[in-house]
Amino acid sequence: MAKSILIEYVVIGGSSQKYKITRGGSEILEFPLTDDVNLEITSEFASFTEQVPLIEQLINLVTITSSFGGSISEGGLNFQNLSNVQRWQRTNPIRINLNLLLYTKESAKSDVYDPMMNLISLTVLTKDPDNPSRYRVPGLNLSNLKNSTKGGQKKEELAGRSKLISIRIPGIIYLPIALVTKAIPTVSKEETDSGYPLWASMNVEITGLYPATDDLLKLESTTFGFGTGLVNKSTLNEFDIGV
Repeated sequence: MAKSILIEYVVIGGSSQKYKITRGGSEILEFPLTDDVNLEITSEFASFTEQVPLIEQLINLVTITSSFGGSISEGGLNFQNLSNVQRWQRTNPIRINLNLLLYTKESAKSDVYDPMMNLISLTVLTKDPDNPSRYRVPGLNLSNLKNSTKGGQKKEELAGRSKLISIRIPGIIYLPIALVTKAIPTVSKEETDSGYPLWASMNVEITGLYPATDDLLKLESTTFGFGTGLVNKSTLNEFDIGV
């Protein structure tokens, strides 16, 4: 059985259409997995002295003083080497680079054009439907962080205001909260009489919002969506495009 890529998101001021599967105010797109998946999973390391500059200055002073006679003690050398051992500094969010394929099944507008524009909109400014003189920006901000800590704001509302997504590639990766940082479309020159492209491909870069953990890579992970358990192994077959 071919794998699929599932992306859940909220369209600002949008409404559900046939190519989307809607649950709880959010919308899901399913794409065929046509290429190998590249995951960028990294941690950063730095020496103890780099992390605590004051200690580095002290060690340098001791080393310089100790070596005035043209030599340094074995204990002093071992201490200096130990202070330069690489220590964990941070683990970065997982970054995924994907090529997504959109093609006409029933309607070029609903199968290709609309999802392409919705994905692009996740990376750019969008006019705020609640205040047309302002634009919503991608990512979390102080206002959303403040509201999210109150506990009364729905995850879908927070995701919509922050342009967050949830992505799952079954058996490979699951990011419950992520950002689309790049969306580069290639649009076919073949089009319908109404001017909609018959197919499009998109190079998309997605970055998790939080540091990577091994839980995100476990094959037995079953939940999908903004922490709602929206999709699991037993219900994946229900999510057929066009239903």
